[in-house]
Amino acid sequence: MKKILLSLSLIGILWGLISIVSANTTSCKNVYFANGVTACVNIEKIGTDRRSFTTNFNGGSTSSLKCDIMLPDSNLRSISSCNGEFFYDIQKLGRIKLWIRYNEWDPTDRRWKPNNNSEWTYPQWIYDFDNEWRGADNLQDTMSSSSSTDLNNFYLNTDDSMPSASQYIDLTVKARDIDNYTLTDFSDSINFKVYYRTSDSYSWTQTTSSMYYTMNSSYTNGYDFTSSDNGQKTFTNFIKFNKNNYDYKVRVYDENDSSIYKEITFNVGSTDTSNTLNNFYLTTNDSTPYTYQYVNLTIKARDISNYTLTKYTDPVNFKVYYRASSSSSWIQTTSPTYYTINSNYTNGYDFRSSDYGIANFTNFIKFNKNNYDYKVRVYDENNTSIYKEIIFNVGYTNWSTYINGFTSSEITTVQGIYNGRDKMINDLKNRYSILKTNAKRQNMSDNIKYSAQEIINNNSTKKYDNFTDFYAAFLDWYRYTISVR
Repeated sequence: MKKILLSLSLIGILWGLISIVSANTTSCKNVYFANGVTACVNIEKIGTDRRSFTTNFNGGSTSSLKCDIMLPDSNLRSISSCNGEFFYDIQKLGRIKLWIRYNEWDPTDRRWKPNNNSEWTYPQWIYDFDNEWRGADNLQDTMSSSSSTDLNNFYLNTDDSMPSASQYIDLTVKARDIDNYTLTDFSDSINFKVYYRTSDSYSWTQTTSSMYYTMNSSYTNGYDFTSSDNGQKTFTNFIKFNKNNYDYKVRVYDENDSSIYKEITFNVGSTDTSNTLNNFYLTTNDSTPYTYQYVNLTIKARDISNYTLTKYTDPVNFKVYYRASSSSSWIQTTSPTYYTINSNYTNGYDFRSSDYGIANFTNFIKFNKNNYDYKVRVYDENNTSIYKEIIFNVGYTNWSTYINGFTSSEITTVQGIYNGRDKMINDLKNRYSILKTNAKRQNMSDNIKYSAQEIINNNSTKKYDNFTDFYAAFLDWYRYTISVR
């Protein structure tokens, strides 16, 4: 009888977890034209650096509707038929400007900007381009892969264009065709050149001296693209720059045709030798995450001139605030209903001399409620008046857009198993003491928890690439627990 009750209990828990389904709704903004023509426009996050632009149109011909957008980095994109997808540089957050017209008419409700200035920031929009010139040379990177095999240009991106001296940075290189589509078959060799100039100079000087920079030894002789790169390669800890108050420029060029190249510039400030904290500088890998998506946080301690304090060793701590998307008032909270902070940082963090004033927290925090803004405050425990805050806009859960191999409902089930695992195990051990000493059962249980966390965090090396395999492992643990309890 006990075995039957236990089976029914676990099956009931599992059934409850599987039945959880996430919701995802969107809203759009109405734009009005003459003669009763209306368009309802929406910009929605569908990936870390990808947005969907959709328009519902009434009262006219869609062929007469045109949409252009300006991104915060001043790149311009034309959205075909006012419906499509585009990349969004997460390193340059800010407003997205929309120029929408019907038969070249501007909207009648507002020719230039909305009256309500709360609508001027992303993900809302303003209607003008501030008279910016629109041309093909300014178009942002495109989404699709190319059927062409002819290299035309490179697209470069970095995790930090204003690093401190001796701070390694990452570099992403994307090979593209003449239409800026990614060349997924690109397999040429590329190489690098480095230039520098003082902050008050206009002239660049090429250098190979370690006095100015240190390049990762894996790339000092360039890099050969392979078919598995699919035309895009991210070089982690690619380079660091060793002298303060200099600008540096990295050129990426094709070794088969050195006339095809792209350059990216880095502004490297001074490293302070004092130890007087004035402010913090915060960055994250995603300021618009989904619910239950862990985000990273980087903290840089700086002096009054915004130079990094390499000798900073104070403890810092964190406060979390929330507000509904329709509210302007922030409320401090410590409730797990709203967020989950990595257990390594629940009591703050003590900077070490080896941090050199910069601390990177991987999987730092996740937010648990939809349609809320969250604010994380980082403050110095020795002087709480010194703090910096960073805001996260959390939308609806949409797991399937960024976790390969799992549907939205499957991810919700994995999340439920992960959240309920500890309580379930404690209840079973309290009821059946033999489970406390069974090492195999414990190892299987731990593996399920770690595997679930890997899936939720979308680790590239996660053990299970699909729900079927993960679910089979869960059932193996369940059956073994039943057999030995």
